[in-house]
This record gives sequence, structure tokens and C-alpha cells, in this order.
Amino acid sequence: MGMPRNLVFVRHGESEANILQQAEKRGETLDLPPELRDRPDWMQRLTPHGVEQAKLAGAWISENIGDLDETFEARYYSSFIRARETAAHLGGAALQWRKHSMLHERDWGHFGTTPRSEQAEKFPRTTQLKQDAPLYARMDGGEALADSVTLRVRDFRDTAKRKWDNKNLIAVTHGDTIGVVRYVFEDMLPETWHDVSNDPTQRIGNCAILWYTRVNPEDSNDIRPYIGWRRMVQPDDLENSPFEGKWQSLPDDRFMSGEELLETVENVPRLFPNTIGEG
Repeated sequence: MGMPRNLVFVRHGESEANILQQAEKRGETLDLPPELRDRPDWMQRLTPHGVEQAKLAGAWISENIGDLDETFEARYYSSFIRARETAAHLGGAALQWRKHSMLHERDWGHFGTTPRSEQAEKFPRTTQLKQDAPLYARMDGGEALADSVTLRVRDFRDTAKRKWDNKNLIAVTHGDTIGVVRYVFEDMLPETWHDVSNDPTQRIGNCAILWYTRVNPEDSNDIRPYIGWRRMVQPDDLENSPFEGKWQSLPDDRFMSGEELLETVENVPRLFPNTIGEG
């Protein structure tokens, strides 16, 4: 089993819930229907702006990767409503997609349905862990990225390897899921992922495109047996795309020597006095 030749992930467009979340981050109160918070996460709709983002992303993909119908042998969507809407507007009404049950968004549990202004008071430990160890923090009643979401991404990766070797695949999914895609596909250490997730220049915005390829962008005859390059694009804000929207090469060999492992360990200080355990 190999990997797809091109593997493209697209985050859904701006949702109505995104508007609420962004307002809460700014400390603003918007006059929005109360049902917006109470509605299950999977049912959240796109905003009109989100629809336009999806159309723009579809146009960028068609121009820079290929026609969604002719180029991509596999087209998948998350079962959540906002992902379905995005997929529909990416490729138009006639294009056919298939559901993959492992692509849905992280479950934020009770923590996620609590107003941001109340989270620290109601869930102090979770709030602290979300800050200090976001990869491993389990949302109360929900998921941790490092276990449940990682397993789902690996399941999708196995589907891609088993069914779409040397083909082109596109998948519409969610921001946290794409973050874990990077963790899994780029074989990151937890501290690397933490730095990446806190880097505003690598933010996965609405309808951001994450494109992996086995084909050398500078030499189409150089096709690797593994994913060797990554490109990240924000179609509605191209100038602020991560890494200026340019291709980034991924390491060929992801093994580490004992010496290299110890170098990473030394980045975390011991907390016990040196005398403990010396006899």
C-alpha cells in the first residue's frame, strides 16, 4: 500500500458558530439567536461569507491543482453540516462526494458549550491544561486531540493508503482535525505541534487548504514513495498564507538517534534536586 499522489485537506467555511466564538474571544456580546449555542455542533450552518469562501477555495483548487471532477479520484467530506455545505460549494451541485465518518470535528463536550467567559470558573483544570498541554487536554465530556482525534486521522490515513494509492484525494474537514492531520502526517513531536499550533502565521483559517504531495514541485519526474512536500494556502487572503503559500519540503528520514533524543529531552528541565536518587 502506498499513499495518494496528492492529498488535499480543506477546512470548512466560516460557520455561524465561528461568529459567536470570535466575538467571545474579543469579549463582545452579539445579538444572536440563543439557539445558536444550544444547537448541536454537527448542525451548525455556514454563513453567507462562508459560502463565498468555499466557492473561492474551489476556484483556487481548480486553477492550481486541477478540476475537482477530473483530477480527484476520491472526494470525501465530514458528516457535519458545515462541511457538507462547503463540499457542495467547492465543486458545484453536480459533483459527487462520499462521507468518511472519521473526518468530523473534535468533540468539545460540556467545555465547548459553555460560554468562554465562564469556562475558567467552571472548568479551571481543563482551562489550564488547554493552555499548557493542548494536544493532551481532554475536554470535559469530550475528546483529547492526542487520543480519539489522532486515532480517527490514522484511520482516514489508512483508507487513503489502502484505496487511493497514487491517486488524488481531497477531503473537507475541520480546523482541529487538520491540526491533528499535521501532527500525524508530519510525524511531529508534541512540543513541535505545540509550537506550530501557537504560531499565528500557521493558523488554519476557514477554507484554508492543506496540500500534501509525493511529486517534487520543482521536478514532476521526481515522484517519491512517501509524502515529501506540503503547501498551505488561505484562498481568501493569499498574502497571509502560511509560508507565503509556498511549498515546504518534509524530512525524508524521521528517525532520531539516541543523541538527538537526549537533545530534545534536555529542553525540559528536571524538577527534582540532583541529589535525589544518588544513594
